[in-house]
Amino acid sequence: MHRERDELGDAEQLLAAAATELQRTRPSALLAIHVTEQALLALARGEPGPGLGLLADHRTASRVPPPPVVGAQLRATEARLLLADGDLDGAQQVISQAPAVGADSAAAAVQVAVERQELDRATDLLEHWPEDSERA
Repeated sequence: MHRERDELGDAEQLLAAAATELQRTRPSALLAIHVTEQALLALARGEPGPGLGLLADHRTASRVPPPPVVGAQLRATEARLLLADGDLDGAQQVISQAPAVGADSAAAAVQVAVERQELDRATDLLEHWPEDSERA
């Protein structure tokens, strides 16, 4: 919520407090959500490199894959960071790894298609927007 309101300092403080508890209990889904939020905070600050580093570190340390929806959020965040870092091919590769699940994945796929100037593809993705995205 703080990140979305551009209260980045508050977001960072809350994420730091959550990290302490998550490191103690190590629930895989919550760790994945936490690192996603940290990476999105880096993106909001205009620092895609550190966000990509956080995701890479998480991928290396993670022993259990997150649930599909959380994994989709991780991929969508990685694609957005790669786009911000100017790596269009890398973003396309991440989006292509798995089908879009939810609004975050769909939005990242549309963004990649637009950046690649594949407007027919972007239109098709928008026409097939995930139905449950309004509830998520």
